[in-house]
Amino acid sequence: MMNRRIVASVIFLMCCTLFLIPGCEKKQEQVAEKAQEGWVSLFNGKDLTGWIVMGEKKDGFIVEDGAIKWNGRGGWWLRSEKEYGNFILDLEYKVDPGANSGIFIRCAEEGDPPYTGFEIQVLDSYGQEAGLHTAGSIYDVIAPSKEMSKPAGEWNQVTITCNGSLVDVAMNGEKIITSDFSKLTDPIGKFSTPYAELPLKGYIGFQDHGNPVYYRNIRIKELPE
Repeated sequence: MMNRRIVASVIFLMCCTLFLIPGCEKKQEQVAEKAQEGWVSLFNGKDLTGWIVMGEKKDGFIVEDGAIKWNGRGGWWLRSEKEYGNFILDLEYKVDPGANSGIFIRCAEEGDPPYTGFEIQVLDSYGQEAGLHTAGSIYDVIAPSKEMSKPAGEWNQVTITCNGSLVDVAMNGEKIITSDFSKLTDPIGKFSTPYAELPLKGYIGFQDHGNPVYYRNIRIKELPE
C-alpha cells in the first residue's frame, strides 16, 4: 500500500511539472509573478531617461547595445533621479581590460560620491586575491570574502541589499559581503566619516574613472523603512 502511495505521489508531481493537471500552470505563473512584485527597472535600455550626468561632459555616459557605457572622462558620475533608502539593487556590468569604476550607493547630490555615501568597487581584477580594492569590495573599507568577478569582457551580476545599517553584496550568485555599518564607529581607510554616521538614503550612481565599463539590466526593489 505504501509503495502505491509513493508511486501515485511521484506521478502527480510529474503531471504538475508537465502542466497536465489543470491549475498547475496557473499556480506556477502566480509564483513567478509574486517573485517579481516590487521590482522596478531603472534603465530602459534605450536612453538615459531617469539618470543625470553630474559632470560637465554630458555625453560622458551613453547608451550602446542596450547598456549604459562610460564614454571618456568628463562625465564625473551618473546618478539616479530619485533617492533610495532601503532596497535591493540588481544589475549586470562588464569591464574592458584595465577598467576601473564603481557603483555609488546612498550618495548626496553635491560633493564627492565616495565620501557622501559609499562605493562598491567595479574593477578588472579577475584572478587577483580579494582585497579592499578588488571587484565587489566596499571600496577601502570591507574586502569581499573572495574575488568573484569574471574576466574582462564578460558580464557580472551584482546584487546589493541595503536595509538600515545592514549592507550585503552578492556577485555572480555568491554572497561576498555581509556587514553592519552601525558597528563601524571609527574612520576607516581614507574616509574621515565613520560608516556608522553615513546617511541611510541617497542616490545610486556609476563612476567615471578609467577604461570603458558597461551597465545593463538595472532594477531595484524598495524595502520598508
